[in-house]
Amino acid sequence: MGLAERRAIKDFRDNTFPKIKAALDAAAGFEVNLEIDWENLGQEGLAELDYHPLLERGYFKPLIEAFKAITIDDLGRDALRDGLKKVTIGYSRSSGEFSFKGGELKFDYDLHYANDDWLYRKTQLQQVLEKGL
Repeated sequence: MGLAERRAIKDFRDNTFPKIKAALDAAAGFEVNLEIDWENLGQEGLAELDYHPLLERGYFKPLIEAFKAITIDDLGRDALRDGLKKVTIGYSRSSGEFSFKGGELKFDYDLHYANDDWLYRKTQLQQVLEKGL
């Protein structure tokens, strides 16, 4: 990751991420244990784009909306709170992978594809979580 990408990621972490984390926790109904591989989110060649909406649509909006869909009732809120131990977000060059095992949700996604298909990723995340809860 080059300097431009590191600057963009730092700006996102400092200025946008705190609000997103608060929204994520509110959607889940508890403080989510979140591990983000910031070093690999700043993918080469994307520095000229505005990382804020790109990261939000790529990773966080689908996750927040999946949590909201799951926690529409007490059964879903309890299942998510009791079953979700950790969320890991990163990019390891295997685009589109979602898994939920042992209480850990892994969300691996290539931002080059982070256009307006966030609703599709929300549905995938929701299905993976609901199957494992």
